[in-house]
Amino acid sequence: MSLKDIPDYAKGDYVLERIKGEARQTRRNWLADQVLAPNEPRTPITKFPAWQEAIRAPFRRMLGPIDERLNFGLTRIWFKGKRIFLFLLLPLYATHYVTKYHIANKPGAIVMSRPQVYPGDPDPAPDQ
Repeated sequence: MSLKDIPDYAKGDYVLERIKGEARQTRRNWLADQVLAPNEPRTPITKFPAWQEAIRAPFRRMLGPIDERLNFGLTRIWFKGKRIFLFLLLPLYATHYVTKYHIANKPGAIVMSRPQVYPGDPDPAPDQ
């Protein structure tokens, strides 16, 4: 039963009025809680395994203060570099590798033009 469907005989009941007031306050509190603070949503702290922390610790001790003075510029460069490597350099290298060692070894797969050589012409240089 919703609060709108109250029968006429219960309209002035103080208990029902109190329940309605509590329900309205609960709704107001819930709506107020839906407004996010500037630091929300909070991301959970990621913990690395002990062997990874042993590798990371010297670098963090050495580069941490420098990175803070640079307003975390080293961290930004690191993450941008990872993206460039993963989404640009690695696919380019994989394409080059597959083309060179798998497609180019099949006869007729890649056709490259060569200079025409006629009988009597001197031999072309080996680097051509």
